[in-house]
Amino acid sequence: MSWTAWALIIAALLFIGLRVAFIEYRRRYLRRMLPRWGATIKDSGDEQRMSIEDLPYLRRVLIEAHVGVEDYKLPNVQPVGWGYVNTSPLKLIDNLLVRDEKIANIVNQKFLEAIGAYRMRRNDTVNPIRWVVALWTLPKGVAKALGANQEAWPIRLLQVVYQLAVVGGIILQLWDRLLK
Repeated sequence: MSWTAWALIIAALLFIGLRVAFIEYRRRYLRRMLPRWGATIKDSGDEQRMSIEDLPYLRRVLIEAHVGVEDYKLPNVQPVGWGYVNTSPLKLIDNLLVRDEKIANIVNQKFLEAIGAYRMRRNDTVNPIRWVVALWTLPKGVAKALGANQEAWPIRLLQVVYQLAVVGGIILQLWDRLLK
């Protein structure tokens, strides 16, 4: 093989390794923060409590796990007097340190879902079948990354043309090798 092929292989392996390391760092961060969050909610006196400086990064890691923590709204009903109540939804991401048992159970569930989501991403990164699927559906992946509708007819047409070109290229390569 030529040196450019080796350089591409090394670059791909380096990219995969860095991606796995980044995802694993976030997963371990959440596993490390879960007991600290629990100690903070229970108001235990140990030194493992969360500080307010931990919240911005924790929120970002939970949001980027895409487990619905930023969209989750809790119903909140508060008496305001004279028989009236005020109802307003509470955003879960803004109330991570609230000591209400109902909120704490949902936050704990979202922590565990985020840890599982990062584990799944890590495993998908090193899965060669996932690479083949990603290459096979490359136009749809590019459209998704650009924010375009993946089911629009131009994207579907481009997907079909791309897949036909890939299959044609493979057949031509095999034909060329058989004739040698």
